[in-house]
Amino acid sequence: MKLHAEGATVYQFEGGEPYMHTPEFVKEAMIRALAENKTRYAPSSGILELREAIAAKVRTKNKIPAQAGDVIVLNGGMQGLFGAFQSVVNPGEEVLVFSPYWTPIKDLIAHCQGNTVLVPTIRSTATTAGPSPCSCGPASSLT
Repeated sequence: MKLHAEGATVYQFEGGEPYMHTPEFVKEAMIRALAENKTRYAPSSGILELREAIAAKVRTKNKIPAQAGDVIVLNGGMQGLFGAFQSVVNPGEEVLVFSPYWTPIKDLIAHCQGNTVLVPTIRSTATTAGPSPCSCGPASSLT
């Protein structure tokens, strides 16, 4: 936080808080939704119009042939990670995690009764030489 205190632009990703202001068109859409009483729970997979817009963006900008049925809208990254970890981490499995890491990752693994094995990265290049043979075992998987 020293750089931030010195006036440097620092993007803080650890809290999930956006670094930019909400765009005006989003604020206007929110006001319209309130005026139209669109204040009820949405479908668990997301509002169809939003899923269609996301699929269109993915098709045009990312060149991935997605359809609205391929898209699920989540409340945030933690919801997605929780579901993903619950799907792939079995009790007793070792999960290799590149370090440094976002601290909730370790909690998600523990919730699945998995064991976190940290794989250090090289600070100057943000790369890793890969897990050492002693960090991997028959119960290891890479997340």
